[in-house]
Amino acid sequence: MTLTKVLEANAKTEAAEKLAALQLSAKADQEDLKAAAVGQTCGRYLVTKTYGHDRGFSCAFRQHRANSHCSFLHGYSIGFSLTFECGRLDENGWVLDFGALKPLERHLRSHFDHKTLIASDDPCLAQFRELHKLKGCDLVEMPAVGCEAFAKFVFDETVSFLGRSTANVINPTARIVEVKVMEHGSNAAIYRQ
Repeated sequence: MTLTKVLEANAKTEAAEKLAALQLSAKADQEDLKAAAVGQTCGRYLVTKTYGHDRGFSCAFRQHRANSHCSFLHGYSIGFSLTFECGRLDENGWVLDFGALKPLERHLRSHFDHKTLIASDDPCLAQFRELHKLKGCDLVEMPAVGCEAFAKFVFDETVSFLGRSTANVINPTARIVEVKVMEHGSNAAIYRQ
C-alpha cells in the first residue's frame, strides 16, 4: 500500500471517529433538551485528568518561524490537563473512569515521550529525518509545533479516542471540552471548542 493510500485511509478513519463522537455529543444534547422540557435541570459535571511534568513527557521541538531563541531546538517535560464534561453521570457516579484513559496516555507517549517534534514544513526536516535514521533522535513529524498546536492535536486525538467503541463504555455522554499544555509553571496554552 502506498503512503498516499495509507494517509487517505487514516484520514477516513479519523473522520469517522470524529463523526461518531459528534453524534454521541448531539445525542447527549438532545437528551438534555428533553430533560429541560420536563423541568429537570441540565447542569454540567466537569472533571480534569492531568499528566503533569513529573510524568515524563520530555520532548524537544523548535519553532522555525520564530525570530527568537525559540527557533532553536529546545526541550521541556511538558504536562497535559484534559477537562471532560457530561450532563449525566454514569452508573458509577462518574463523568468517566480515569482508568479507561490509559490507552490515550499510551498514545500521547508515542507522540511526546522522548521525541523530537518537527513541523512538516520545517526547512531542516530532511536533516532531522537523517538524524532519525542514524538513531540520533526519535522523530515525530507534525503539521505544526508549539504548545498551541500540541493542545489542538491532543484535543482532536481525545475526540477520536472517545468516539471509538471501546472507549464509549466509559460514559457515552462524556466529551472533551478543553486541553491545556504546559511547558513549565509559567507558560501554557489552552485549546477548547
